[in-house]
Amino acid sequence: MLVAFANADGGVIVLGIDETKAKPPRAADINALPNVVKLERSLRDAIIDCVEPRLPYSAVRAVTTATDGSGVVLLETMPSRLGPHRVRTSRNVTVRREDRCNKMTMPEIHDMVLRNARWSDEVSRQLIAAARELEMHFKRVLVERRKQGHFGLELRENLDQPLSRSGNVAFGLGVTLVPHQPLGLPRLESLTDLVPDQGTVFMRGNGGSTGLASNKNFWPSVGNDRRILGGVEQVEDKPPFHVQRRIMRDGFIDLKYVEFGAAGRTHIGVDSLVSAAGAVLACYAKLREHAGAPSMPAEIGVTIRTVEQVRPENVSGTSSGAGHFLERETIFPRYTVADLPDFEDALNDIAADLMNAGGYRAADLPRFGFEPA
Repeated sequence: MLVAFANADGGVIVLGIDETKAKPPRAADINALPNVVKLERSLRDAIIDCVEPRLPYSAVRAVTTATDGSGVVLLETMPSRLGPHRVRTSRNVTVRREDRCNKMTMPEIHDMVLRNARWSDEVSRQLIAAARELEMHFKRVLVERRKQGHFGLELRENLDQPLSRSGNVAFGLGVTLVPHQPLGLPRLESLTDLVPDQGTVFMRGNGGSTGLASNKNFWPSVGNDRRILGGVEQVEDKPPFHVQRRIMRDGFIDLKYVEFGAAGRTHIGVDSLVSAAGAVLACYAKLREHAGAPSMPAEIGVTIRTVEQVRPENVSGTSSGAGHFLERETIFPRYTVADLPDFEDALNDIAADLMNAGGYRAADLPRFGFEPA
């Protein structure tokens, strides 16, 4: 039945409730199940093992109603853009219609596949457009820097040669988040009550957790908002970095960051990229909570652009093994997030992909954590 909900509009299943005989039936009384905490773990594992493709979001929660550990279990899922889903053992593709769980016909399955493919193409289009916007934004910021005399060179259309002659390097990074469904906030004119705590993203270690100093460069602030159509925008221009944030009421979030400096000193620290992605994810967690959709999945895209020779570096400032400079444009794979543990996994996947892009060992990285306050 959970699969049927995911193939439709999502929903919650409650186990341990007696129903009336009316049509449609309604909840009558609690019929407590034994040892619901153990049952929760078993059901969570079964959902992972038995549903294909894997649900982007599912939650199993045990609620004890008696001192002996008995109670009810809640299973929740959201409408999925990755379907149609099916149970691996029966191979049945089902969908929820009113109070019934029906087997989908082949035309219905075909139609769902096409709809989800069109949605996936649209997400890809938005992420590609964000990467192109980063390219133009990156060039505009550097041109403006030259106008202001930061590089001591005249204005030129070609960025590479002037930066090389001045001994400077630069990089730009973009993080874009596209929700699976619009959050539907009625309006968004200010980030008051929507700015997450900077301690949401941190580095895990044997002795506990350590905050990331780089968070301050990427975190949004209250009172620095500029209203735009459908949301708010923030721009901070503090050489040697420039950051632009767009946060929309439908849940779309885009962050662009540009940094420049002397060759040999400017690098892309893993902690900086984790802070940038973490700021976007933390904002999204606040937005979807505010919208009453605390489990809405989303897709994340990450892009890095460089001028001259820029390396990724570990948190310690060094990386083990022989690496290489990043390409002029590095487009990361898409990352899907839904439940909060996915946010932490995505941050660590992004960090590992950055290290691999520079030819370094991802195994040398610390573990990054994500826990909203």
